[in-house]
Amino acid sequence: MTRENQAPFTDRNNPKVRNRSLFVALQADAKRYPGGITALAHEMGIDPRVLADKINPNCFDKVLKVGELLDLIERLESVRAVNVIASYVDRTTVSVPAVTSPAEVMRAFVALTRRAADVMASGAKALEDERLDAPEREELLPLLDDLINSAVAFRSFAQGPA
Repeated sequence: MTRENQAPFTDRNNPKVRNRSLFVALQADAKRYPGGITALAHEMGIDPRVLADKINPNCFDKVLKVGELLDLIERLESVRAVNVIASYVDRTTVSVPAVTSPAEVMRAFVALTRRAADVMASGAKALEDERLDAPEREELLPLLDDLINSAVAFRSFAQGPA
C-alpha cells in the first residue's frame, strides 16, 4: 500500500495524525476564544474557513505553518497545547509566579517547605499501606502544586535575569 492510498486517520506521517491531541487542544481553545475561530482568524489575518480547517484534527489537507502554530498558541494562551508539546519529551509545565521581591520569594518558599514537611510526614504514614487514598491525594496534590510553583519562583529569582 502506498502512502497515497492510506486512509488519512492511519497515515502516521500526517502531522494531524501524529499530533492529534495538539490539534484537539488548539481547536477546543480556539472555539472558546472570545468571538471564536472567526475572531481569531481575523486577528491573525487568515480566512476563518482556512484557519478552521488548519486546526481541525480531522481535516488533513490544510496544516498550520510553524509561525502560525506559535502565534496561535500565544494568542490563545493555550496551556493545553503547551502541555501536549511538553509531553512529547516527557516533561510537564508549571505556571511561573511573578517574582515580587527576593525576601517575599524566600519567605513563601520557606513557609511552604515547612507546611510540606508536615504534610509529607502524614503522607509517609498514609503510604504505610503503599497507596494513596482519595482524601490523602486531596491533601497532597494541591500542596505539591504549590511547592512546585514556589520552587519555580525561587529558581527563577536565583537564576537572575535571562
